[in-house]
Amino acid sequence: LCPHHIFQVLTKRADRMRAYCIGLGVPGREHQIKDAARKAGAPLRDMEVLSWRITALPLRNVWLGVSAEDQARADQRIPDLLATPAALRFVSAEPLLGMVELTRLPGCDALNGRRWGGLDGDVRRGWSSGGNARLDWVICGGESGRGARPMHPDWARSLRDQCQAAGVAFFMKQWGEWLPAEFGAAPDIHFQDGSWMDANTLPDIDGEDGWAFDEFKAHALFKRVGKRAAGRLLDGREWNEAPNG
Repeated sequence: LCPHHIFQVLTKRADRMRAYCIGLGVPGREHQIKDAARKAGAPLRDMEVLSWRITALPLRNVWLGVSAEDQARADQRIPDLLATPAALRFVSAEPLLGMVELTRLPGCDALNGRRWGGLDGDVRRGWSSGGNARLDWVICGGESGRGARPMHPDWARSLRDQCQAAGVAFFMKQWGEWLPAEFGAAPDIHFQDGSWMDANTLPDIDGEDGWAFDEFKAHALFKRVGKRAAGRLLDGREWNEAPNG
């Protein structure tokens, strides 16, 4: 009812969003929504406009997105997002807690719109063999708050580089509580006061999620300075890319 606004809908429940949005296109669904709007006291004109817009899915002023903080969540949620009718699709990799490869998800390359068949997930999600839906925007950010975990700069760089190669908009939102220091030899650090953290203590780098520490060129050191002081520069520049929607 407000085409002059753009609504960004972000969820962790991608399967529910897919089912709901596909259901909007089912014949008779507009009458159910009009009935709900009438019970809520919406004016008759608004209900008429709503009914007309539902027949023109996907809604041009609604962007749909999912959170994907690590590879497991990306594998689980993004394929459902790609199978959801949407004018624009985005991923919020915040807080980013591990390396995420968006071009090698189960059954698809989310950045280039490529599919490969033979997976049960294709049937479950309703993918067609000729589908070419892809992500339009990737938002990256570190964690904030009292129990925040640091974001390794290589994780952010990887997402940026993947987006650049595919021509997908990349937005670096924040480092969060922990600011990465320059790479260097790992000093003898003690953590009693919690002011410094060595990336070797991060679970993803230690290999608990399949990532070996040796894959990184060197230790990454972090200092807890707060999200305002940490800022959002990645390799010396801001990344403010946004999709054309």
